[in-house]
Amino acid sequence: MFVDDRPDYPMTFVVQFEFSGKVDREVFQNAVDQAIQRHPMLRATIHPAKASRDCWVLPQSTECNVIWGGLDEEILSEAAGIYLNLRENNGVRLWVNHDDERAVFTSVFHHSCADGIGAYHFLGDLLLIYSQHFDDSCPELLPLDDSDLKKRLKANVSPELIAGMNRPNDEKLEHDQAQPLAPALGSEVTEQQNVFPRFQTHTFDKNEYRDIRLKAQDNGKNVNDLLMEALLASLCAWNEKHEAKFSERDFCILMPLDLRDNAQPTFSATNVVTSSFIRRSAEQIKNRTELSNSLREELIKVKSTRHASEFTRLLLQAPIDWEEAVKTYKNEDCLATAIFSNAGDPTKRFLVDMPRNRGVVQCGNLVLEDLQGASPIRIHTRVAVNIFTYRRNLKICMRFDPLNFSVEDGASFQSLFVQQLLELAG
Repeated sequence: MFVDDRPDYPMTFVVQFEFSGKVDREVFQNAVDQAIQRHPMLRATIHPAKASRDCWVLPQSTECNVIWGGLDEEILSEAAGIYLNLRENNGVRLWVNHDDERAVFTSVFHHSCADGIGAYHFLGDLLLIYSQHFDDSCPELLPLDDSDLKKRLKANVSPELIAGMNRPNDEKLEHDQAQPLAPALGSEVTEQQNVFPRFQTHTFDKNEYRDIRLKAQDNGKNVNDLLMEALLASLCAWNEKHEAKFSERDFCILMPLDLRDNAQPTFSATNVVTSSFIRRSAEQIKNRTELSNSLREELIKVKSTRHASEFTRLLLQAPIDWEEAVKTYKNEDCLATAIFSNAGDPTKRFLVDMPRNRGVVQCGNLVLEDLQGASPIRIHTRVAVNIFTYRRNLKICMRFDPLNFSVEDGASFQSLFVQQLLELAG
């Protein structure tokens, strides 16, 4: 993530919470100050240290001042997201836009410092500390040991993977270039559309979500299988309609996989994920029966083998063969057509259960009404699809490369995706 970072395509992801109630600015800032002390990776920067190699370095003090604004005030971005230079600053930025009745809390994390689950650990701590100011009956914070971060490598890879580290160079993981998502024919993208974070969302209410889930079960699938199948079908149909270049290439979906398990310590915010690459040709996608069967089998396999994946091995090899790692990632190849990440209910990733009222999280004088977020977008990977299931709703949140897709283009693609999903569920 650090090597692949660039100002026009930063390796930062976004989480956004929407609250009802009047946020107390002083209490909220104090909660931020306390929460970030519990999560060293969010305070650290990268500098040459041991043996003059780049290392995570903790500053003597870290300020993480919330940027406050009116509810309708826009967060502007120069390019595809917010660029955080880890050589100069720490890897988190926070905004709160509010009035007397509502607040929108936007957080941006550098993916080198934390994955989505790590971000939810930090955000859950922040909201719990805020809640404790208003409610003495709130639970206590979960103790965290900073030294556990040193264990995260050995805790998350298999012995077989480490034993295979000395394979010959010609067996290194190779990336075939994927087919990028085609810009819409006749579309014009303007700089005025680069308002951050510019989500495109579609929400299925609890009844619609229940129907989709039951229909998937009737067909021997789960909702995640359907979503992945619908995404592949949408990518293929979109590119055919918009006369894509490189149509001979496979479509490729990058899917992050969590490497945590119950035998490990509870880490503070950090990055403990690997990635799988789901590849299909246009011909394979159009054979819907075969696609459905093969996709279900592959998704089961990648989850069970995630600790020994070739991608994880490549990450382990990077410090040993740094030049090869830079060559692999610091290029402008299209490594994936799209990113797909199913977060489920992020509030269940908080380290401590927050008080709830009919499934809705209570945060002192605030009520968490809704949430959304999106993964980083790498160069030529022009859409990130993130799935959330808060309050028994199913939310499809998409974020598009604003240098290649207008708001209208994104809405068109999302409509195509929703249509494909409903057809598959039908």
